[in-house]
Amino acid sequence: MPQDRSAQKTQLPAISLPGVTFSFANLAPGIHLFGRFDAEVIFAGTHLAESLQLYVDGRRVGEKMTHLRRNRYTQGLDTAEFYDGSHQVAVAAIDGRGGVLATLFCEVYFRNLVNFNFISFRTNDESNGYVAYLKLNTIRTEIPPSAFVCIDRFGRSARSSRAP
Repeated sequence: MPQDRSAQKTQLPAISLPGVTFSFANLAPGIHLFGRFDAEVIFAGTHLAESLQLYVDGRRVGEKMTHLRRNRYTQGLDTAEFYDGSHQVAVAAIDGRGGVLATLFCEVYFRNLVNFNFISFRTNDESNGYVAYLKLNTIRTEIPPSAFVCIDRFGRSARSSRAP
Protein backbone atom coordinates (compact mmCIF):
# COMPACT_ATOMS: atom_id res chain seq x y z
CA MET A 1 0.00 0.00 0.00
CA PRO A 2 1.45 3.39 -0.92
CA GLN A 3 2.49 5.68 1.89
CA ASP A 4 -0.09 8.04 3.33
CA ARG A 5 0.33 11.41 1.65
CA SER A 6 -0.54 13.08 4.96
CA ALA A 7 2.42 11.43 6.77
CA GLN A 8 4.85 13.91 8.27
CA LYS A 9 7.24 15.43 5.75
CA THR A 10 10.65 16.90 6.44
CA GLN A 11 11.64 19.98 4.49
CA LEU A 12 15.31 19.31 3.88
CA PRO A 13 17.47 22.36 3.23
CA ALA A 14 19.89 22.31 0.28
CA ILE A 15 23.29 22.21 2.00
CA SER A 16 26.69 21.42 0.52
CA LEU A 17 30.02 21.13 2.33
CA PRO A 18 33.18 22.42 0.66
CA GLY A 19 35.63 19.63 -0.13
CA VAL A 20 33.06 16.89 0.44
CA THR A 21 32.06 14.39 -2.25
CA PHE A 22 28.35 13.61 -1.95
CA SER A 23 26.62 11.94 -4.91
CA PHE A 24 24.29 9.14 -5.97
CA ALA A 25 26.21 6.16 -7.35
CA ASN A 26 23.25 4.60 -9.17
CA LEU A 27 20.55 7.26 -9.60
CA ALA A 28 20.34 9.97 -12.23
CA PRO A 29 17.70 12.70 -12.68
CA GLY A 30 14.69 11.42 -14.64
CA ILE A 31 15.50 7.70 -14.24
CA HIS A 32 12.49 5.35 -14.20
CA LEU A 33 12.49 2.82 -11.36
CA PHE A 34 10.36 -0.31 -10.90
CA GLY A 35 10.27 -2.66 -7.93
CA ARG A 36 12.89 -3.02 -5.26
CA PHE A 37 16.27 -1.34 -5.66
CA ASP A 38 19.17 -0.21 -3.52
CA ALA A 39 19.91 3.51 -3.54
CA GLU A 40 23.69 3.87 -3.29
CA VAL A 41 25.47 7.03 -2.21
CA ILE A 42 29.12 8.11 -2.20
CA PHE A 43 30.00 10.33 0.77
CA ALA A 44 33.63 11.23 1.42
CA GLY A 45 35.77 14.11 2.62
CA THR A 46 34.61 14.58 6.22
CA HIS A 47 34.22 12.55 9.40
CA LEU A 48 31.62 14.90 10.89
CA ALA A 49 28.63 12.84 9.73
CA GLU A 50 27.43 10.13 12.07
CA SER A 51 24.91 8.70 9.59
CA LEU A 52 23.15 9.16 6.26
CA GLN A 53 19.35 9.09 5.99
CA LEU A 54 17.25 8.42 2.87
CA TYR A 55 14.04 10.38 2.15
CA VAL A 56 11.39 10.12 -0.56
CA ASP A 57 9.20 13.20 -1.04
CA GLY A 58 10.37 14.52 2.32
CA ARG A 59 9.43 11.34 4.21
CA ARG A 60 12.11 9.36 5.98
CA VAL A 61 12.65 5.85 4.60
CA GLY A 62 13.77 3.26 7.14
CA GLU A 63 16.64 3.68 9.54
CA LYS A 64 20.06 5.10 8.70
CA MET A 65 21.72 3.97 5.48
CA THR A 66 24.03 0.95 5.70
CA HIS A 67 27.75 1.71 5.42
CA LEU A 68 29.10 -0.72 2.80
CA ARG A 69 32.78 0.15 2.62
CA ARG A 70 34.97 3.23 2.78
CA ASN A 71 32.75 5.92 1.28
CA ARG A 72 29.72 3.91 0.03
CA TYR A 73 26.30 3.74 1.68
CA THR A 74 23.11 1.93 0.65
CA GLN A 75 19.42 1.77 1.49
CA GLY A 76 16.81 -0.57 0.05
CA LEU A 77 13.66 0.98 -1.37
CA ASP A 78 10.49 -0.56 -2.81
CA THR A 79 8.65 1.62 -5.34
CA ALA A 80 5.36 -0.17 -4.51
CA GLU A 81 5.28 1.81 -1.26
CA PHE A 82 4.71 4.98 -3.30
CA TYR A 83 2.33 6.14 -6.00
CA ASP A 84 3.40 6.04 -9.63
CA GLY A 85 4.96 9.18 -10.98
CA SER A 86 7.57 11.76 -10.11
CA HIS A 87 9.30 11.60 -6.73
CA GLN A 88 12.18 13.38 -5.05
CA VAL A 89 14.75 11.03 -3.53
CA ALA A 90 17.02 12.78 -1.03
CA VAL A 91 19.82 11.87 1.34
CA ALA A 92 20.83 13.87 4.40
CA ALA A 93 24.19 13.59 6.17
CA ILE A 94 23.40 13.78 9.90
CA ASP A 95 25.85 14.83 12.64
CA GLY A 96 26.02 13.43 16.20
CA ARG A 97 23.45 15.93 17.49
CA GLY A 98 20.90 15.11 14.76
CA GLY A 99 21.65 18.20 12.69
CA VAL A 100 21.80 18.15 8.89
CA LEU A 101 25.34 18.67 7.56
CA ALA A 102 24.72 18.16 3.84
CA THR A 103 21.91 17.12 1.50
CA LEU A 104 21.62 15.47 -1.89
CA PHE A 105 18.53 15.45 -4.16
CA CYS A 106 17.45 13.55 -7.29
CA GLU A 107 14.12 13.66 -9.19
CA VAL A 108 13.10 10.16 -10.34
CA TYR A 109 9.98 8.36 -11.60
CA PHE A 110 8.44 5.27 -9.98
CA ARG A 111 6.70 3.00 -12.48
CA ASN A 112 4.66 0.29 -10.76
CA LEU A 113 2.02 -0.08 -13.47
CA VAL A 114 4.07 -1.61 -16.23
CA ASN A 115 1.66 -3.27 -18.63
CA PHE A 116 -2.09 -3.04 -19.26
CA ASN A 117 -4.59 -3.68 -22.07
CA PHE A 118 -7.96 -2.12 -22.85
CA ILE A 119 -10.72 -4.73 -22.76
CA SER A 120 -13.68 -2.58 -23.75
CA PHE A 121 -15.39 0.81 -23.59
CA ARG A 122 -19.04 1.12 -22.64
CA THR A 123 -21.43 4.04 -22.31
CA ASN A 124 -21.79 5.10 -18.69
CA ASP A 125 -25.12 5.02 -16.81
CA GLU A 126 -25.79 8.71 -17.50
CA SER A 127 -25.08 8.24 -21.25
CA ASN A 128 -22.77 11.25 -21.21
CA GLY A 129 -19.45 9.43 -21.21
CA TYR A 130 -17.77 6.07 -21.23
CA VAL A 131 -16.39 3.50 -18.82
CA ALA A 132 -13.11 1.89 -19.84
CA TYR A 133 -12.39 -1.65 -18.70
CA LEU A 134 -8.70 -2.46 -18.34
CA LYS A 135 -6.70 -5.61 -17.78
CA LEU A 136 -3.72 -4.79 -15.55
CA ASN A 137 -0.99 -7.32 -16.29
CA THR A 138 1.68 -5.98 -13.95
CA ILE A 139 0.86 -3.67 -11.07
CA ARG A 140 2.67 -3.19 -7.78
CA THR A 141 0.82 -0.26 -6.22
CA GLU A 142 -2.50 1.52 -5.73
CA ILE A 143 -3.42 4.00 -8.44
CA PRO A 144 -5.47 7.00 -7.30
CA PRO A 145 -8.48 7.94 -9.47
CA SER A 146 -6.87 11.30 -10.24
CA ALA A 147 -4.22 9.45 -12.26
CA PHE A 148 -6.75 8.50 -14.94
CA VAL A 149 -7.33 11.02 -17.71
CA CYS A 150 -9.47 10.61 -20.83
CA ILE A 151 -9.00 12.78 -23.89
CA ASP A 152 -11.74 13.08 -26.50
CA ARG A 153 -11.21 13.44 -30.25
CA PHE A 154 -11.14 17.23 -29.85
CA GLY A 155 -8.24 17.11 -27.38
CA ARG A 156 -10.39 17.93 -24.34
CA SER A 157 -9.52 16.01 -21.20
CA ALA A 158 -11.43 14.98 -18.10
CA ARG A 159 -10.15 13.34 -14.94
CA SER A 160 -11.88 10.32 -13.44
CA SER A 161 -14.19 11.02 -10.54
CA ARG A 162 -14.52 7.38 -9.52
CA ALA A 163 -12.09 4.80 -8.28
CA PRO A 164 -10.75 2.61 -11.07
